[in-house]
Amino acid sequence: IALGAVTGSSVEAAAGSANVSASITVTVSSGDKNGSDGYDYYLYDSNTASVPLANNDNGSFAVTVSAPSLTDTSTTGYKEYTYYVSAAGVCDESARQEVKVKVYPTAEIALASGIKTVFCTNDADLVGKKLLDYVQGDMATDWFEYTYSGNGVTDGSLANSVVLPSVAGTYNYTLKATNKLSGSTPVTVALEIKVITPITFNNLITPQNLEGSGTTSLTASVTTGSAVSYEWYKDGQKQSETGATLNISYDHMDAGTAYSSNTYYAIALGEVSCANGTTNNAVVNVYPVPSITGTPLALVTEYCETDPVLLGGIDLWDYIDSSNETWFTYSYSDDGGSTYTNFGSGDVTIPATIGTHSYLIKAVNQHPDPVVSAASAATLSVSVQVEEMTRITRVS
Repeated sequence: IALGAVTGSSVEAAAGSANVSASITVTVSSGDKNGSDGYDYYLYDSNTASVPLANNDNGSFAVTVSAPSLTDTSTTGYKEYTYYVSAAGVCDESARQEVKVKVYPTAEIALASGIKTVFCTNDADLVGKKLLDYVQGDMATDWFEYTYSGNGVTDGSLANSVVLPSVAGTYNYTLKATNKLSGSTPVTVALEIKVITPITFNNLITPQNLEGSGTTSLTASVTTGSAVSYEWYKDGQKQSETGATLNISYDHMDAGTAYSSNTYYAIALGEVSCANGTTNNAVVNVYPVPSITGTPLALVTEYCETDPVLLGGIDLWDYIDSSNETWFTYSYSDDGGSTYTNFGSGDVTIPATIGTHSYLIKAVNQHPDPVVSAASAATLSVSVQVEEMTRITRVS
């Protein structure tokens, strides 16, 4: 009996699995059959075994084997089992022939958990970051071949030399594992890497010098990077606004100061903390709109030239209600408003001379733009009539 084709199958199974079924087939090329029974076929687990593992008359055997563990070492990519087969007809059993069954582990690949996928361009840990780091566990290179596609590469070898790009952008990769069985189906996993430019801003307008009450706004204008949301702060206290523009309602509320002042800034939040950006501080100053309230002294408009009050000296400053004095700068005019001179307490005394003494008192806030402060100035008119004392001359 001479054996013909002897074939052992190559199969795939999950790594480490037992009870994997494989097949062996045997044919006879020449030799007399054993009558109508044909040939008898035998399967052995060694070349010297006296008892076969199995025998039949069709030459097809099923064997149970195990898949390799990925922690095993291999130079071939499969685990190999060796068997021996023979056949017998009318004559004695043929010589045994070696046949091998190969078990390949099914390819597998997964992304490592908890690994960073969003970076800033200035991240220290982006430098030299390996694409290989994203594969879960140790690479089973003894059993599989790993390749990647993405960033201009198709089926490139996933080696230690492959690093992430440092230029801002979104990079989509496909990582692929294939076992070494010809024609097997690879498995893939998708990976997205984002490299983000840190956020920078145009400067917020500062200061804003305003008058009275009203609304204004501050807008955080991003020049590089991209903001997901914003945090706004007023004098260090977080505000509720989360957009790029903060609307501000203002009013000068402190009667003890020449102006009220608040400081604002914004933080733009990127996808990751390294992308966040903080604006400059923006100061909003609010100046009160000037007004002058006269004192009861203004109700007395006429004096006799000998009136003790007049002769004692009437201070022009006393015509101004003192509650406003800290807010404004005051000046007076005695020429109908052509010229004004700054003054304060004790600087100007109403003359005791006969006639009409008229003054315009002007209040100007301390807004740094003189055009603005002049436009909102308030005035108070003071007029004092000094009457001549009637004298009777005795005629003798």
